[in-house]
Amino acid sequence: MTRTDVLVFVEDPGAANCVAGLGAALAQVGIASTLLASGSACAHLASLAVPHVACSPASTASGEIEAHNPRLVLCGTAENRHSLGLALIAEARSRSLPSVGVVDGPSHAADRFSGSTGRPDAYAPDRILVPDTATAASFRALGFAPSRIVVAGHPQFDRLRAERARLDAEGRTAVRRRVLPDAGDGRPLVVFLSELSDGMAPALYRRAPHWTLSGRGGSDLRTQVALEEFLDASAGRGWIRILRLHPKSRAEEYAAYARELEAISSGGLPYDIVYAADLVVGMTTFLLVEAALLGRPTLAILPDAAHAAWLPSIAAGITPVAHRRAEIAAALDEGLENPPDRMAVDRAFPAGATRRVAELVASML
Repeated sequence: MTRTDVLVFVEDPGAANCVAGLGAALAQVGIASTLLASGSACAHLASLAVPHVACSPASTASGEIEAHNPRLVLCGTAENRHSLGLALIAEARSRSLPSVGVVDGPSHAADRFSGSTGRPDAYAPDRILVPDTATAASFRALGFAPSRIVVAGHPQFDRLRAERARLDAEGRTAVRRRVLPDAGDGRPLVVFLSELSDGMAPALYRRAPHWTLSGRGGSDLRTQVALEEFLDASAGRGWIRILRLHPKSRAEEYAAYARELEAISSGGLPYDIVYAADLVVGMTTFLLVEAALLGRPTLAILPDAAHAAWLPSIAAGITPVAHRRAEIAAALDEGLENPPDRMAVDRAFPAGATRRVAELVASML
């Protein structure tokens, strides 16, 4: 049996972003931690050069806690309703160990700790770390006690600021030439960000009667509908249009659009291509927030206007929304001309989250 102070587990890339710098921050205050990962989080952590231990398919919550003997368990949420993270929280509860859950945004709050029970608090930890007040409000609305919810910011904000400083030193023109050496300098570069159309609540990502966008009518999936609207609104403009895939997506899913795109980008970190873009378009992916932190203009194309509540940069007035076809072309033009206000971005997404998370963990030990 080994001994660690904090056992951390993540399964999805979004959760991995939340904890990528946590181990170093905990070490600075004398706290030892072990980062366990499974699923797509493993490849994402590897791309970030973050040391971690990959769980085996046979891993169990009791086995991992016996093996690492932690004083506290910290888990990121996942789309998997049978995630090992939920089991670790339940096992920690049964052993009277303190537990922390890390949430990366306001969407699907009722599903984050429900597992397959339908109860929002079935696997709820002692403390829930959230990045912003909108996410905190979504948990309070479900009946979680305010004292249980901690607004800590998002650790990814710090890393994105460091990433922007690195890229600013190279310069956008040089970055663009490096990532797109054959594209030339004169044409606007617009990057569209794909998302999954399933996850915790698949019905929300499928065409519904109240949707205000329909795409070309051949797909019921949210990403395909929004992508088709983007491609049609930007057709004939001479722009360089690149599709950046979600880490869990495959290029074959978008083969039908390949002729309309300059390229389909996948694998590795997305920040160089996003930083090089003149405009970044998506729906509610957190990468739109990251794009704003990198200083790039963003636009959300939403078939369902209610989904705007899922993205904090929309709530902060940083990412504009188009949810009707007549709005999209003008919104694209406006986005190309209006980078985000850096002071507004800094107010909405404050620095120092990793340090605050480490301090909270230390206070619980």
